[in-house]
Amino acid sequence: MKKIVLIAIIGLFAPVVKAQWTPVNNGFGGYPYVSALAVSGTNIFCGTDGNGVYLSTNNGGNWTAVNTGLTNQTIEALAVNGANIFAGTNGGGIFLSTNNGSSWSPVNTGLGTNLVITSFAISGTNIFAGCDNLGGVFLSTNNGTNWTQLNTGLANPNIYGLAISGTNIFAGSYDGVFLSTNNGTSWTDVSTPSTFPSLTSLAVSGTNVFAATRFSGMLFSPNTGGTWMEKNNGMDTTDWAMAVIINGPKILVGSNGGGVFESINNGNSWIAENSGLTNTNVYSLAICGTNVFAGTWGGGIFTRPLSQLTEISELSESTLTISPNPFTTQTTISFNQEQKNTIIKITDVLGKEIKTQIFSGKQLIIEKGDLKQGIYFVQIIDENKNVINKKIVIQ
Repeated sequence: MKKIVLIAIIGLFAPVVKAQWTPVNNGFGGYPYVSALAVSGTNIFCGTDGNGVYLSTNNGGNWTAVNTGLTNQTIEALAVNGANIFAGTNGGGIFLSTNNGSSWSPVNTGLGTNLVITSFAISGTNIFAGCDNLGGVFLSTNNGTNWTQLNTGLANPNIYGLAISGTNIFAGSYDGVFLSTNNGTSWTDVSTPSTFPSLTSLAVSGTNVFAATRFSGMLFSPNTGGTWMEKNNGMDTTDWAMAVIINGPKILVGSNGGGVFESINNGNSWIAENSGLTNTNVYSLAICGTNVFAGTWGGGIFTRPLSQLTEISELSESTLTISPNPFTTQTTISFNQEQKNTIIKITDVLGKEIKTQIFSGKQLIIEKGDLKQGIYFVQIIDENKNVINKKIVIQ
């Protein structure tokens, strides 16, 4: 029978992983600070902090600067609407390209002094832009020719994320999420009773809403913002969640320091997908065809096939037992079947990793060691990438 002694020092035994991220930075002339990614067909646009926009037409194999007319090259957001590419800048407002980035023109009529553009969301001919510095939300119905401010009900008009699902438009501010069901004419705060310390990104699929934050990891609402809950099992909340995208059943999160996390159960559990990712400060994510791209802060862009991401399925609750639980000195994980190269990962309630070990056998003893009383989580991933998450309590 094997043992894990829980000490307040991370012990990490990494499994061998064949699939991994590959850097694709040819043409950058260095390793840029990537702030935004957007896809138009087979074209991938990369927005950077200070070096403008780059374009790849061959799946990231090569990048070319496309900055003619882009007088502000600190890019905060990118969006695609048909043949039109919108770039939101820090201080220069919005620029539009109608020729795949060959040239850009400012389209700021109606924005006034609200020229720090953090996010876009597009629904048909409606283009929504989120602004920092109390600018709130702007709408253009004519491809950016004119913009109208729509801030009725926005208690905090510092907007950092926008997302649309059907007739529901979500706007994420520094400390909350707002919902509009009338094309932005008015907004309702759907944050309560949760708090959103420094929201960074939003993603929505049907009634499911995911909010990435700097200080609370991932927040999830299953009912269009009616209720919210933290979803951080397997994720360290000290690594700011910076970007979130949804691809079918997969939810991918980019974090500052923690790399990329994946969930297939609406955020109930997360698995790090970082093999080969030599820069784990991931500020943007995008999918182009069968590949996913990660934009990093200072390390450029990495890619890997979507098919290489872990195909996760959930283990049955009857697969194992943990007893006693709660416990004071030690507890035992007992498996129904012999395990081989199973990953046992233990985290605290904030998602901080306490211990990770590769285990083979049928029984594993977990000893308290020098850990304090409280709640901890055990994530178990077998060699077929089946996963189960259990809670343990030390008294």
